[in-house]
Amino acid sequence: MIEKQSKERRWKKALLTALLVMGVIILYELQEFVSGFLGALTLYVLMRKQLFFLIDKKKLRPGFASLVLLLEVIFVFLTPTSLIFLMLIDKISTIQIDPLLLISNINDFLEVVTETIGVNLFSTDNLSFIPQWGVATVQSLALGAYSLAINSIVMALVLFFMFLRAREFENFLWDMLPFKKSNKQAIIAEASVMIRANALGIPLLAVVQGIVSFTGYWIFDVNQPLFYAMLTSFATVIPIFGTIVVWAPLGITMIVSGDLFHGVGLLLFGVIVMMNIDNMFRFILQKKLADVHPLITIFGVILGLKLFGFWGIIFGPLLLALFLLLLNIYRREYLFYAQKEREDI
Repeated sequence: MIEKQSKERRWKKALLTALLVMGVIILYELQEFVSGFLGALTLYVLMRKQLFFLIDKKKLRPGFASLVLLLEVIFVFLTPTSLIFLMLIDKISTIQIDPLLLISNINDFLEVVTETIGVNLFSTDNLSFIPQWGVATVQSLALGAYSLAINSIVMALVLFFMFLRAREFENFLWDMLPFKKSNKQAIIAEASVMIRANALGIPLLAVVQGIVSFTGYWIFDVNQPLFYAMLTSFATVIPIFGTIVVWAPLGITMIVSGDLFHGVGLLLFGVIVMMNIDNMFRFILQKKLADVHPLITIFGVILGLKLFGFWGIIFGPLLLALFLLLLNIYRREYLFYAQKEREDI
């Protein structure tokens, strides 16, 4: 009997090792499509109630209900997002920058600073990286467009089959979690709330920042205010810095170009209005939707963007929150009882 149990444990370890090795290989080879899988999971969480409503209440067949929801995703989410992204890429790729003129203007503007510190930090040699940076940016945008197209297709395919086998998919996840029922419920609830909070809160914040920034750009006479407002909306996902990466260079460029009044006004508007709205709305939305600590949001986004790309703004905070939840489960389930046993002894 003991020998049989020992053999079963060895087989179990061998099976887990094989699964781990194969899983790592599969993830490594499919890493380009991680965004598609994460996007499908996000949309599934957001739309699962709608799916079960169509199947259970409206008595639609799972295949037809899945197709209806997939069409909704394509026309409501994928198509507008892709068009906006492609429009931004086209706009950015047509921007013509004269690096020598830009360097000359910067040197003129900072002449007083240079004379004060005695070192010319903004010489032509020091700023020679600008042309290379421009080329690298355009190449990065082209790769981003290709990745968006491929991962959109992957997301649509994965999402359709998740809808089609929704209950089987959820039962599989439930069975795979190696915890007792109460802890499984806590983990699933935490994941669902975090995904909903970020998937709904971040686009809402982007819309608010886009409207506010457009107002500021229009007031302070920024060329193409709608275009830069859209860039500002996308910049809301950048951790810590956020929208400052758009309005600060715009303000500085206007000052360097000689438009001191509008440039200073835009910078003040950014510091006083846009930064405060970004911080206030970000933390209020997170607190309202998921009661998330601000540090989890900040460091979760930093972690997520490195690991998952765009979808890291959702799954980074989720990963950090689940880590803390598992840590609390371990403390409650094991450390607490171990300490209690020692005290009883």
